[in-house]
Amino acid sequence: MTKPKYRRLECYRLMSQIGICQLFVTPSVFCGGLMHATNYDHLGIGTFTSKIFANLLRLEAMLSFVLALNRLKIICGFQYPTWVHTVVLACAYTYNLTIFVSMLTPWVGYVSTPGKYASFYDFSKPYSWLVADMIKYSFLATLFATLLSYTSMVIYLIWVKKGAAHIKNFKQEKQILFNALVRFGFDMVLAVTYHIIRPTDNLIRFFMALTYFFNMLLVSPVLYLCMSCSLREDFMTVFKNNRTSVIATTSQSRDTAMSQSCRASNANLR
Repeated sequence: MTKPKYRRLECYRLMSQIGICQLFVTPSVFCGGLMHATNYDHLGIGTFTSKIFANLLRLEAMLSFVLALNRLKIICGFQYPTWVHTVVLACAYTYNLTIFVSMLTPWVGYVSTPGKYASFYDFSKPYSWLVADMIKYSFLATLFATLLSYTSMVIYLIWVKKGAAHIKNFKQEKQILFNALVRFGFDMVLAVTYHIIRPTDNLIRFFMALTYFFNMLLVSPVLYLCMSCSLREDFMTVFKNNRTSVIATTSQSRDTAMSQSCRASNANLR
């Protein structure tokens, strides 16, 4: 996002926010792994980071919905004010922040236990049922709305292919749409498994947790680098520049050391 060509486009701004959510999942992965490895939740950090992860997961789904709206507007040529997306984003951030704060209160219980690979609600708390139902229905509604948006886009693209209509920058739009569809597929399968099927076997929960982390940390970066030539070129340019800088610094340090050694030798000869 340091380049203006990405900051100017709403889709890349949304993808950067999704990427930031995914980066903040890393502490939850580390703390959760430490909790299960030591069989002890040190200072309650495992439970705290699991609350962060749960809210980031829902926030990412809502950001993906706004990205779907952006794709729908661009590809289908809908005309409506861009501030609509801003309002939806503000509601998403406010809603998830409110849910997160409620999880920190003594009236809502959401805990992680060593040896159990899925966090769960403590329904002995008075408002745990309310928060759990709000989260479940809002999350599934978000995924359903996202599915509806992508279904509309696919139908429109089929119609365009059969007709004579033309979409500007269709190749780039198709790449972004493909990335979003793959991520949505992962999100939908995991959401249905967690909220509707609700597996009780601990091994299945373990693989679900791994899939959640894999989906959040690896799927998007790999898809972006594989599908977007410009992003891949920018990434390789940064990598090459860093490597060149390291080599130049090392070479300069070596030359400086050799020069100092030569001066010391000449001084000894005198």
